[in-house]
Amino acid sequence: MITKKFSKTYDECLTQAYLFQSELVVDQTLFTAASPAFAAPFAANFLADIEAADAIPTNENDLNSQSVFTAEVEEQMDLARAHYQKLLLYIGIAWPGSDVKLKAFGNNLYEKARKSPPKMANLLQSSYLDANSTTYKADLIAAGFLQTDITLLDTLSSDLTNKINAQQDFMRHTFTRSEERAVAFNKVWDTMVKISNSSKLNFKDSPAKIEFYLLYPSSGGGGSLTAPMNFAYNFGTNTFSWDAVTNATSYQIEASDNGTDWAEIYADAAANFVYIPASGAAKHYRVRARNSGGFGDFAAELAFTYYDSLAVPTGLALGLTGAVPPLTVNVNWDAVAGATEYKVERSIVNTGAAAGTYTLVDTVGTNSYSELTVDGKRYYFYVIAANSYRESAACAAVWVDVPVNPV
Repeated sequence: MITKKFSKTYDECLTQAYLFQSELVVDQTLFTAASPAFAAPFAANFLADIEAADAIPTNENDLNSQSVFTAEVEEQMDLARAHYQKLLLYIGIAWPGSDVKLKAFGNNLYEKARKSPPKMANLLQSSYLDANSTTYKADLIAAGFLQTDITLLDTLSSDLTNKINAQQDFMRHTFTRSEERAVAFNKVWDTMVKISNSSKLNFKDSPAKIEFYLLYPSSGGGGSLTAPMNFAYNFGTNTFSWDAVTNATSYQIEASDNGTDWAEIYADAAANFVYIPASGAAKHYRVRARNSGGFGDFAAELAFTYYDSLAVPTGLALGLTGAVPPLTVNVNWDAVAGATEYKVERSIVNTGAAAGTYTLVDTVGTNSYSELTVDGKRYYFYVIAANSYRESAACAAVWVDVPVNPV
C-alpha cells in the first residue's frame, strides 16, 4: 500500500504547491544561482506535476460516484423486494396456509435477504429455479403468477447481481486511484521539500520569505481535538466512517498487522474513506483528528479480517445414526475461513433417484447439521458458506440412502 509522505490533506498540499510554484517563478534567478537544478524547465515541470496530481479524482469525488452506484443497487433492491413479496402472495393463493411451501421458497430467509443485496439476488435466483420447476410451476401459474412473473425473478436476480458487481468494481478502482493519487502528490511534495530546503539558504536575510516557503507554519494552533466517535467499517460499501470532530481540518487513519507497528493509509478532510483491505489478513485500524495545532487522540481501534470471497466448503460427508427408525442423518463439512454461517440445502427423493428441487432447510453457525429421516428415501445435501456480506458458491452435493425399516 503506497501512502502519502505528508500529514497535510491533499487540498492543503495542492493549495500550497500552486503558491510555491508561482512564487518560484518570481524567485527563480535566486534559486538557480544557488543550484543549477532549479534552472528551466524546473518551474514548468513542477507546474505540470501539480496539475497532474490535481486531475486525479479526490476521495470526495469517489464518494459522490459511489453514492450513485449505491442508489442504483438500492433501486434494484426495491424492485426485487416488491416482486418477491408478489411471489409470496401467490404462493398463499396456490397453497393456502402452507408454511412448508413458503419455506421451500425461502420465506424464512427474507428478513436477512431484504437488507443484503447479495443475499437478495441469491434468494431471487433460488425462487426462480423452484418456481420454474415442474414441481411448482403449474400450480403457481394456475393461481395467477404467470410465466412472465416467473421469468422476472431470474431477470431481477441477474440485474441486481450486475449492479452489485459494478459497485464492487468501482470500489476496487477507487483503491487503485488512492495509490495513484499518493504517488502523484508524493512527487509534488518531494519538489516542495527541495524548494523549502533551498529557500533557507537563499533567503537568510528575509524571514518573511523563509516563512513563506516553510512546509508547515512555524506557529499556530487550531483548538483542542477529541478522539473521533463511532469509528466503524461498513463491509457492504467498503467504507470507514466516523463522527466529525470539532476544530478538525483533516483526519488520519493508520493500519497495523500487529497492533504495534502502524502505517498511514488515509490523510484527508472527509470523515469517511473507501478502502478494500487485503483479503484474509487480520488488521488493526485507528483514526484521529488533526488541525494546525497537531493531532488529537486516536479513537478506539478496530480489528477485523476482511474476505473478498469465501471458499467453497469442502469435506462434505453424510452419516446415519440410530438403532431404530427414524434414523438421523448427520451432515458435516470443513469450516471455511471468514464464514459465520452455513446454508444447508436438501433434496429428498426415492432411493436411487436423481436429485430433485433443493430446499434451504437451515442456516447454522457451525459446520454440522442433523435431522430425522424417512425410511426408503435418498437424501441429497449441499452447503454454502456465508457471512454478513459474502456467500460462497455451493459445494458439490452428496447423498445417502435411508434403508427401509432398518433394525
